[in-house]
Amino acid sequence: MFSCTDPDAADAAIASASSTAVGAAAREHLRASRQHEARALLSAFRLGQSVYDDMLVSLSTTQQMTVRGAADKAAVGEISLQLGFSRTKAGTWFNLGDALQRLPKIRIAYLAGDFSTHRMSRMVYAVQAAPEGVVIDPVPESPADHSDTPDTATPDADLEPTWDFEDVALELGARPTTDTVLRDQLAEAVISLDPEGAAQAREGFGEAWQNLTVKADSSGHMNVDACVPAEDGVHLSQRIAALIAARLCRRDRRRLGQQRVMAFAEITGVPGKTLTCRCGRDDCPNTPTPDPDLPDPVDPSGYGTEGVSTDADVPEAESGSEPPPNPPTWTLVSDPTGIAVPRLRGYGAIDPALAATLAESSTLIAVPEEAHSRPSGLIVVGDRGPAPPVDPTGHGGHQHPPPGPCLTHPRHGYEVRSCCGI
Repeated sequence: MFSCTDPDAADAAIASASSTAVGAAAREHLRASRQHEARALLSAFRLGQSVYDDMLVSLSTTQQMTVRGAADKAAVGEISLQLGFSRTKAGTWFNLGDALQRLPKIRIAYLAGDFSTHRMSRMVYAVQAAPEGVVIDPVPESPADHSDTPDTATPDADLEPTWDFEDVALELGARPTTDTVLRDQLAEAVISLDPEGAAQAREGFGEAWQNLTVKADSSGHMNVDACVPAEDGVHLSQRIAALIAARLCRRDRRRLGQQRVMAFAEITGVPGKTLTCRCGRDDCPNTPTPDPDLPDPVDPSGYGTEGVSTDADVPEAESGSEPPPNPPTWTLVSDPTGIAVPRLRGYGAIDPALAATLAESSTLIAVPEEAHSRPSGLIVVGDRGPAPPVDPTGHGGHQHPPPGPCLTHPRHGYEVRSCCGI
């Protein structure tokens, strides 16, 4: 590891170190930074807890019930003042530290530097949402377990390991997955264990956190931040994607983010905002020449507004003509047998109650029978070790690159070279 006391020496050592040494040192420093942050978070909790206790120790039980909110604010304020960051972050640390006091396994792994604070928070929130006292058998079931043969008790049967949901979170968190994938896997495990509780948690989360804020940013821009139900977010993202696909060609010069903002503005009805292609080509397939004799075109994405005038001059539609049916809004991956947790395309695992609500307006995809998993969720027991290192040769574990994939087709006058530098 590089020096942490002499910045100049560390800068010179990093600049002159080899790539192998830099990679090993980076991993060691990253793990050490996680260990230090874990100790800082738990120390901050103890600091806030001491302030909280000092405010309540001299009060009666009745008085304590009336000032607990003020004690919480004082604890968060003291953490913010002592550590020099926002009250929002101080409150997050205080709540995570309080939750970790009841989760010793995750707390020890966090102190060991196995998880970042963000990944640890995903695990903590999932454990809090899981049913209390659940016991899970990590040994996979086999078809012989469901046979009609009577069970014969053996002394070794009591020695089989059992897990609680804290072990499940540690097993999933140790896998080399992104935090988004981890959140979805934990949510699927929680739903599989308690579908009704997951539905109640979804409703409670919406009552507590649903919000939409529009705040001023810099350079004449605003920042839109929203917490909306999953189905609403998926519907909005699909509308934006459909509008971009219908209006713009691949030669449009704007970034994808700019295209999305313009599509969002048109969908929300901002005056004068229309998503049009800016490729600048006369033969653009998505910019047809307008005909002044024809009425305004219908939104090609199929999500246009329904604001049609009802004046008497507008001719009525013929009795035999019907508007084209709208495509299904969502796509659900569901299991008719009810074993697998339903999934909403574009979001992830959802509870069966929400899936039943969305099924009428969704495209349903049935889960194959061979894909059924056990009701306890996604648990596959394995070693909780780090992910295997990246292959330094770039050949996928082979001593030499396989023939074919590395060869390119050069232009006339260039010799054949491989992508491996041969």
